[in-house]
Amino acid sequence: MAYEKHFDKVVDLKKEGAIATISFICPENSNKMNEQWVDEYGTALRDAMDDRAIRVIVLTAQGDVFMGQGDLALMIAPVMMKGVSYARAIMHDIGDIVRTMYHGPKPIIAAVDGLAIGGGCGITLSSDIIYASEKAAFNEALFAKSCLPCDSGGLWSLQRLVGTQNAKHLALSPEGVGAEEAYRLGLVARLISSDKLYDEVYVLANYIASLSPVGVQAIKQISNRLPEYSLDTYLQLEAEYISNGINSHDFKELVSAIGEQRAPAYTGD
Repeated sequence: MAYEKHFDKVVDLKKEGAIATISFICPENSNKMNEQWVDEYGTALRDAMDDRAIRVIVLTAQGDVFMGQGDLALMIAPVMMKGVSYARAIMHDIGDIVRTMYHGPKPIIAAVDGLAIGGGCGITLSSDIIYASEKAAFNEALFAKSCLPCDSGGLWSLQRLVGTQNAKHLALSPEGVGAEEAYRLGLVARLISSDKLYDEVYVLANYIASLSPVGVQAIKQISNRLPEYSLDTYLQLEAEYISNGINSHDFKELVSAIGEQRAPAYTGD
């Protein structure tokens, strides 16, 4: 999409080996979601998802806000409030980002060391695994105060993670939740001190990168689509993934590696 460039750069993509790190680097604007953010994050995300050399994506951020809300000054007021068609176009682009996060083949680990608020909270919750520090907080209460439902997939993700009642409570309560409460509710997988957060995230990322992409992708796809499946549909899909996985190049490589007492060299085929 065409967008107005307000800052030099708001999203950065770095690749090291099999790991891509996408960083939100506009702390002076609280890493808010504006047109430039949507364009740059969407581009970086698709780049990492499409690169066969990349097996894991890590999300990080500069500043006290991990991911901010929709930018009233730079996106909502000047663009989205111009009319329904303008708002719809931007929301469709944001929806594409959420779809890519859920349906893309690479697992996404978010290293949350600050506030995730509004649309930024919804995007954050679309990650496959969230590690958070004591500085983390999650806030969806902004929407009810703004005459809006949660956007960026927020309510859908909340319901998957914490159940219908807790999701509605988080969306309609006056405040967000801190790191400990988020961990208790199941919004985050691990609670880690800020000084060790990135170390632990990259330990996990490197481990996942050492696994077969065939198996990792199967686990991600089945897990993320479980709300759509009946038990019978799930078991049918499970049979397909297992049958294809056992006949993949990677599984044959695993069998050979076990016999030869060496580490397997997975290719994702």
